[in-house]
Amino acid sequence: MAVLAQSELLALQGLHDAFEGRSWDWSGHAAAANGSAWDFGGSFDANDNRTYPRPCGVWFGVDCACGSGVCHVVALDLHGVGLTGEAELLLTTVFASLVHVVALNANDNRLRGPLPPLARANFSGVALTELRMGGNRLSGSLSAAWLCSGRLAVVDLRANRLGGRLDDAARLCNDSQLATSALQRLDLSDNRLTGSLPLVFDASLPHRHWRGGLQQLSLTRNCLAAAAVFGRLLPPLCAAGQLPALTTLQLEALYDDDACSGDFDWRRDAGRADVWWSRAVRRVFAPGRLAAPFPSCALTSFTRLQTLSLARNGLFGLLDDGSLGVALAASLTALDASDNALSGALPAALQRHAAWTRLDLQRNRLAGRLDAAF
Repeated sequence: MAVLAQSELLALQGLHDAFEGRSWDWSGHAAAANGSAWDFGGSFDANDNRTYPRPCGVWFGVDCACGSGVCHVVALDLHGVGLTGEAELLLTTVFASLVHVVALNANDNRLRGPLPPLARANFSGVALTELRMGGNRLSGSLSAAWLCSGRLAVVDLRANRLGGRLDDAARLCNDSQLATSALQRLDLSDNRLTGSLPLVFDASLPHRHWRGGLQQLSLTRNCLAAAAVFGRLLPPLCAAGQLPALTTLQLEALYDDDACSGDFDWRRDAGRADVWWSRAVRRVFAPGRLAAPFPSCALTSFTRLQTLSLARNGLFGLLDDGSLGVALAASLTALDASDNALSGALPAALQRHAAWTRLDLQRNRLAGRLDAAF
């Protein structure tokens, strides 16, 4: 019977001990899969020989690949178990010995501190392609290296306290890193990032490889400059036919830097599901000053786009600036442009689009008649 490599078993024990594993809560995992909590006690057989734990296929959150009598951990799922401690310690512990791990899910815990530079985290020797550390207390500036890695396909850092200028971070990615990037899904929503979209989104620059594979992008509720995003950067991307693989684009509530000054966390207003506020400055961030015209081109130019979220951005003007024509992108099923300042009639192209599963245009200034078949 194949057994887990001894060095990896010791690495799991080190991780367990460093993060108070005896207090981990596996109830969320138990509801979804059979398994047991991590137990390093081992036992003794009939001949009084010590038997060591066999985590693979038994312990919650540990997935292995086995061959030639040896197993290696290829995925760790520790979401919501109550990890408490420094994020750097988690990453360096995992990367130091669990070099076969492809996916690490540490979402929704109490991890704190900055993400370390890749070199200090011993990242170069691991096979990781999916990193999920959303819903924690990560802080400090977002290191460009986590966006430029040649292997990471999924990066989920939503709902943390990461700051710094997003465009400055991405500018540090060089052409060779961008050309070999495997990034497909990037979620940086609900952080403290400032600036504008990274320069890699500037259609005038030759970073096609980075944009070419991106499928899902969420920057919702950051302190990015909405006027620059929607007025200067998004329209050229439409015109240049960039982001050919994009299926989900979430750019809700992009506030200017000055609206997000001070130390704060995004929290949902208990009285209104559509309003988020900053705890420290005690200020409601409802749609503020008008930012830019509605980017109609996004409804037609991204040919694989399924979900587009642009709510609460101060977008104004008509839903159709003349670029819609008679039909939207066939793949588009959901549009949220609520809480803006859109005006005029609902374009015929939107009314005739048969693929809608969600169309939210509440709290705008739209007028006019709807087609009888809508």
